[in-house]
Amino acid sequence: MKKLYQLLILFISTNVFISAQIRLQSAQLIEDFSVTQIDSFLVAQGVPNGAVDITNPIKAYKITYSTVSWDSSATVATGVVFLPQGNDNCKRPILNYCHGTIIKKIDAPSYKVGEYVVGICFSANGYIAVMPDYLGLGDVSPGLHPYIHAHSEATAVVDMLRASKEWMDSINYSYSDQLFLTGYSQGGHASMAAHRMIQETLPGEFTVTAAAPLSGPYDVSGVQAEVITRDSSYGAPGYLPFVLFSYNMVYSMYSSWDAVLNIPYNGDVPPLMDGSVSLGVVENYIPDTPNLIILPLLLDTFENDMSHRFREALYDNDLYRWAPQCPTRLGYCTADELVSYKNALVCRDSMIARGAPDVQAICVNPSLSHGDCALFALMGINIFFAPFREDVIDLSLNTTHNTSAGSNDGSVITNINGGVPGYTYSWSNAATTANLSNIGTGTYSVTITDINGCTASATANVGVIGIENEPDPITIQIYPNPATDHFTILLSNFKEQAEISMIDLVGKVVLSKSIAVGSDLVIMNTLGMAKGVYLVKISSGNKVITRRVVIR
Repeated sequence: MKKLYQLLILFISTNVFISAQIRLQSAQLIEDFSVTQIDSFLVAQGVPNGAVDITNPIKAYKITYSTVSWDSSATVATGVVFLPQGNDNCKRPILNYCHGTIIKKIDAPSYKVGEYVVGICFSANGYIAVMPDYLGLGDVSPGLHPYIHAHSEATAVVDMLRASKEWMDSINYSYSDQLFLTGYSQGGHASMAAHRMIQETLPGEFTVTAAAPLSGPYDVSGVQAEVITRDSSYGAPGYLPFVLFSYNMVYSMYSSWDAVLNIPYNGDVPPLMDGSVSLGVVENYIPDTPNLIILPLLLDTFENDMSHRFREALYDNDLYRWAPQCPTRLGYCTADELVSYKNALVCRDSMIARGAPDVQAICVNPSLSHGDCALFALMGINIFFAPFREDVIDLSLNTTHNTSAGSNDGSVITNINGGVPGYTYSWSNAATTANLSNIGTGTYSVTITDINGCTASATANVGVIGIENEPDPITIQIYPNPATDHFTILLSNFKEQAEISMIDLVGKVVLSKSIAVGSDLVIMNTLGMAKGVYLVKISSGNKVITRRVVIR
């Protein structure tokens, strides 16, 4: 075990050096979405209305880049980068999303299928969304994908990030130093592997702002290995041969599948592991109980020999024996039937014991399956990442009306939350100060720009005290968010009765309230409510405002 681990460290060090030499090969525009087209696309994909806060159009580019293979040889890979459009001078954050298990090459994100929609969702909300296909997937990367192989997952992510930055530099597209990492299922494992590599070997090149791996198999040799040994059916039996063939490619454990697989699987399965068919096709040839494909003697040896070479290979790809230094959330659903929630708990406990300052395991929903958990988990981490973003500026204005007509003693005060200080101000009356004072009646608009070139605008109406004036824009604030047993809604400038509805992501109203005119503080009691992501819809007159809230 120790020797294998030492070889792995040398292998990692070599690959990091080589990967520093990579360069972008090509970038091809594959899709261009307006805000309306994004909305229509998400509705067609079954994404609930209001689940994504669409703030901008986007363009999607297929990136082809140089990287290294699992054996340190030079190779190529592909992926997609989604660039938000508009507010061109704003330095936007980068979010890397790692997709879940696929074996068929043309099911990769660069083919605009599957989890491609996740990149659209994040980029429509202002992130530069980066999605690597991984090695062995897409149209140019050769060979079998090295499944649940932490090192090659990490290099594929890191080199995709490098290539994406090179592409953005070449077109003068602004991006910040903020980097968010997330992914679901295998993507949870891959994003965790990339996070570890960046922190331990590339601290001068990248800094992870926050990370949220979701429903990933971090304890491959322990919790997840139970899938191999248990004598019961499993919802995705194809995972086992995928891991076996992947690790045999990387670690050269067996010279013949006749020494590993029972008849007829020794003949049926190998031809299927070339990336031309889906995992569902592979599963048509194997039983629902995965360990039945393995020779009994080999299975018995694996169960009883903790130094078995397959178990050592699994151990090398565990991802819980380190300590992330940035805020990290491990999302899971307790009822997950494919990737046990215990992976997240083992990972959390180990990382905290190693001194990680801010790692939490969060139950997204206790009753959802692996597939159903994904939407809730992704909604939750979008809210988790939001407070760390430097490109989002919340601007509101406080107005003082004139004491009388012609008195010119009105004022407008700006309130800024977010962005990076060093703000400049551009008012509709040509002023460049933070606030306006000694002003007459009228409409005043301001655009503020922070030091990263990100902007926000707002408008205020200044009138005369005692005379009906144009209403200021309606605004709301929700806190705390995430919440546990309650949250508070602060309403501003509501002039009519308001109706508040709390809606789950399947469209069911779970809580509602009517608020009289003049009530500006509303407490929503969520005690006993199922954990998850909800939409809060506030209607007043012809105005409708929707926000997301997470209940933990």
